[in-house]
Order: sequence, then structure tokens, then C-alpha cells
Amino acid sequence: MKKLFLLNICFIAFFLTSCKTKQIASTPATESRPISINSFCQNIQNNEPLFTSVDIKKAAIKATINQQENFLSGSVKIKTDSFIFISLQPLPGFEMFRLEFYPQRFRFFDKMNRKYFEATYEYIEQQMQIPLQYKNIEDLFSRKLFVLGRNLQVVEFSSIFSLNTQNGFTLASQSADGRIQQDTKISPELFIESTKMSQYLKGNSLFVDYAGGVSKKNPFPEQIVISMFVFNGFSAEIKMDFQKPIFDKPLNEKPIQLDRYTRVVLNDFFKK
Repeated sequence: MKKLFLLNICFIAFFLTSCKTKQIASTPATESRPISINSFCQNIQNNEPLFTSVDIKKAAIKATINQQENFLSGSVKIKTDSFIFISLQPLPGFEMFRLEFYPQRFRFFDKMNRKYFEATYEYIEQQMQIPLQYKNIEDLFSRKLFVLGRNLQVVEFSSIFSLNTQNGFTLASQSADGRIQQDTKISPELFIESTKMSQYLKGNSLFVDYAGGVSKKNPFPEQIVISMFVFNGFSAEIKMDFQKPIFDKPLNEKPIQLDRYTRVVLNDFFKK
């Protein structure tokens, strides 16, 4: 089951492709507001967490895969524009899997079997037509505004819909290649509540929902729920509760030494 959990963490990172209570699609837009999209996005970014690093030493992870539940501990370390380390631990202090993301490439480690998989983000686009970039992953975990495959500074969002004055807004956008539709739910206080990504051709969808941390003092999410639905009926939900993130402190974690591991292709990585 832990192998299956890691497999789906990887699929979510790839977006091989509903939240706890709120879904964008379930609330129709009733009014379009004439508002400057650039100004609107800037106001959202003003509420985003600002940090050079974040160290989450303890994360409680619950994975529900086709209605089967699995519980893990973990930790997350992010150095802005540099790396993301995600540690998966079946027992506290016992790291079984490690995911490392860098601006140009990523690696998955199976520490029990001393093997790893490594690829660039071009691999994801070639294999799965997903225009994923490192910055997208970092922004997703950090509760920041992003559009798959695009630089946010130059993107023009297609529309902003006012659901009503109490429920906030939906910010609609597309990936650069037009294959993925994104709908980002914005609260009336201009914090990101959720993001839904739908793949047109394959009918897959990924929903990211945030909870807690909606304040200037700590806008970093206290909880992230990632739900994935695939056209063939497969579903998975990853719920991560973050405890006491530490900001802007030196990160002592170092990359794993590759010479101690055997590099394998992705299919072999998931074999026992």
C-alpha cells in the first residue's frame, strides 16, 4: 500500500490526470465584474506567503486510494526557487521514500531498495502532455497563484467571475498549450481557497484545496487536500496537515548521495 501511495503522490506531481466542502464547478457564475485582471492578481499576490525557506518537520498524511486509507508521517522542506524535499515516513524518523524537486529536474528515491528515478520536466510534457514546471509545484504547496506551463508575470487570465459578494471569485485560466483548464477559487479577502485543473482530452482532473492560514501573519496553508479523478474510474485523495512551519531559517537537509543508489526507469522504480 505504501508503494501505491508513493505512486499516486508521483502521479499527482505529474498531474496524471472536489475538495472537502467546496467545488468551483458546483457554483455557477452569476455576474461578471469589469475589473483589471492585472490589479486583481496583484492583490492576490500581496496576500501570498513571503519566505526564503520553510521547514515543516512534521506532517500528518492520509491517503485514500480507491476508498482504501493509508496513514504516513512526513516532512516538507522548501527553499524558494531552489528545491523541494518531501520525506515519506511509515514510522516517525524512518524515511522510506524521498521526493526531490529542483528547477531543472526531479528525483524519486526508494531508500529501502537503494534505487532512484530522475528526469527533467520535459519528460513529463513528452510522456503525458502536462506542461509542468518546478515553479508550479512550489507555488501549489505554498498556496500561491500559478498557471501550468506559464510565467505568471506575462499570463493574461481569461476571466474573473464574481459568484456573489460573500463567496468570493473564480479566476479562470488555461495552460499555454490550451489542454488544461484551471479555475482558482478566491475568497472575498483575496486568499486562494482552491484550484481545480481539468485535462480536456483525457477527462482527468486534479483538485487542490487549502485550509487554515488565512491571515497576514501566516498565510501558509495549515492543510492541503489534493484530490485526483481519472477517466477510468480511479480516484485518490492526499490530505496533508502541516504543523508549525518554520520560516526563513537555514535548511540543514542535503541531497541524497547518488553514488549509493542505482538509477532505474520509472516502471522499475515501482517494482518490488
